Amino acid sequence: ETLRQEDLKKSGIVLGDSHALSAWRTDAYLCRNDGQTLNGAINRGFDSWTKRFTLDPDCKPFFLRTYFGNIDIRHHVCRLASTPEDQKELTLDLVRRYIAELQSWQQRNDVELIEVVASLPIENESRKLPKTGYFKGQPFWGSWKERDDVHKIFDESLILECQKNLGAQSVIIAIDIYRDKKNF
Repeated sequence: ETLRQEDLKKSGIVLGDSHALSAWRTDAYLCRNDGQTLNGAINRGFDSWTKRFTLDPDCKPFFLRTYFGNIDIRHHVCRLASTPEDQKELTLDLVRRYIAELQSWQQRNDVELIEVVASLPIENESRKLPKTGYFKGQPFWGSWKERDDVHKIFDESLILECQKNLGAQSVIIAIDIYRDKKNF
């Protein structure tokens, strides 16, 4: 007989792109979606992935941990917006929409805790990326500085918006090993 994770008793869900595995908790279902952008996830709605999981009523408090945004930063913001001002506005709008989707999902699903994982620092351009990480034949769009600026705007606004809109219970998770760029 096959054991599926949906058959296990869990108190939360980790939802995200290919990086979601690095933020997984043992008390959570893992819903990893390789290549998924934050923008696309918002447009689709988080329920489209999470509805297959049933949180165990004996395992409260319930939580959702999300990990999206790295692909949007690497490939899309600087491709779609050419000036620093437009890149900032596009990033702030993406974060506002992210928080709105989290709030809506939290209310619909009666989940107490939302955890959001911050984006990764921008890798050195000399890092060889697998072709599966390319978009339209390119490993990234925009200069290293442009992408790093977008990354900083994304994380700073994500922290502020989470604190303001998701309550004191909600947290931002920073993957500490990446904060020291010598490790990246």
